[in-house]
Amino acid sequence: MKSNPMEFLVDFTFGIIGGIISSFIFLYLILYYLRPRLRISQSISCVKHGDETFYLIKIVNTSKYDVFDVRVDFFKVRLIPMSNNKTNKRIAQLELQDNFIPHMNKLSSKDMSAGYAYRVVCKENLQDILKQNEHVILEVKIIARHGLSGLSKVFIQSYRMVDIKNGEFNWGTDTNISVY
Repeated sequence: MKSNPMEFLVDFTFGIIGGIISSFIFLYLILYYLRPRLRISQSISCVKHGDETFYLIKIVNTSKYDVFDVRVDFFKVRLIPMSNNKTNKRIAQLELQDNFIPHMNKLSSKDMSAGYAYRVVCKENLQDILKQNEHVILEVKIIARHGLSGLSKVFIQSYRMVDIKNGEFNWGTDTNISVY
């Protein structure tokens, strides 16, 4: 026990300040490192099977942990020019064949089934949608939950006509398209 009240006050103050600083550092590390890390393809794959055309977007879990409750939303976004070089958005949801992925494996070179990579499929004619107007873009929004911390993160990727390519996505983590 310290006999001098001033020593006690200084030790107490430094203890509180040190505890607050270490709490902020720990919280920052948790919030930064224990969030999902997904990579969304920069291009949309256009695949034709007989009379049907499918448009695919590839999602890759690049984190060291599994990801859960992956929800994918796909939108047609019309950019409406406003004054002062600003824009408003008019959004219409596009239908995906399956917009929910319950589980994605962590990134692993030993995973021969590539359970860390998924493709979502849209059957709507995206090229016709983008031809409607120069102010129309496509936007995919993905919400995913980290397997260890339970923290969520939102990922957004926008596409224009030049981003649609005929061909299939390469295997694994590669989000490039092999054009045919």
